[in-house]
Amino acid sequence: MGDKAHRSYKLKDNTRVMNSNANKYTQEQKEKILMKMQRMLYYFGYVKHPEMNDLDSTASFDAPNNKHDPEMLKIFGKFRADNDFAIDYLNGKSDSEISKEFCFQPYL
Repeated sequence: MGDKAHRSYKLKDNTRVMNSNANKYTQEQKEKILMKMQRMLYYFGYVKHPEMNDLDSTASFDAPNNKHDPEMLKIFGKFRADNDFAIDYLNGKSDSEISKEFCFQPYL
């Protein structure tokens, strides 16, 4: 597998580069996105983690002032664990049970 062995995502055939559209945003736009969406960006792992190799990452945002909030680092990439929990929770439930629990049920 060579250099592909450590990659989480398959690179797009047309770009062959992670975050190929990052240069479409100004630094000011990136900072505004980071300030407004900081919690979500950490949750999904889109902020560069101080202990991760950039080659293994889809991160395209630097921490504000290059200082990571310890509370934000606690939720870094947490969507993976939440996703696993949801799959385990729903595993074995019928469609009807899932619908009752998670879907909007209008009053008849």
